[in-house]
Amino acid sequence: MASEDTVPESGDATPTQQQQLLPDEERRLIKDIINKDHMAVGDQYYLVSGKWFGIWKDYVNYSGRAQDMEGSLSSSMELGSARPDEIDNSSLLDAKQELKQDLVEGDDYELLPEAAWTLLHSWYVS
Repeated sequence: MASEDTVPESGDATPTQQQQLLPDEERRLIKDIINKDHMAVGDQYYLVSGKWFGIWKDYVNYSGRAQDMEGSLSSSMELGSARPDEIDNSSLLDAKQELKQDLVEGDDYELLPEAAWTLLHSWYVS
């Protein structure tokens, strides 16, 4: 369970599913959390499918590679990246619905700080 201290330090409230953010806003919020995070013993992290996270990163232009002539970021709509479907971590589970043992971080899954997971979950799980 996420507590109120998982809201980004900028004071941004966690948007509800009904408040769909622009891709640039989603990217900024998640990047801010990830960039400020320093893994420590006892911290809680969440696994998200590498495939799903890659689709989301394309949608929000996470790398910032696509820029227009003035240097500002183009919207994902212009780039043709569709908003991802709900988060699907089924590829991380075996037939017994247990976590697969041979998963590779950065390929099969990404580790996300609790605050980042809470936001993505609020946006992409109904």
